[in-house]
Amino acid sequence: MRRVLGAISNGTDVGDVMTLANPEIVTLISEMVQGDAKIEF
Repeated sequence: MRRVLGAISNGTDVGDVMTLANPEIVTLISEMVQGDAKIEF
């Protein structure tokens, strides 16, 4: 996960994330970093 977060913050390819328990979260985190996500609390 550290590698994935580093890639997201650097704007590079995250590579294979299928081994994560919830690979869909990578898309959500990327959207949050880019400011495209709508977050509801």
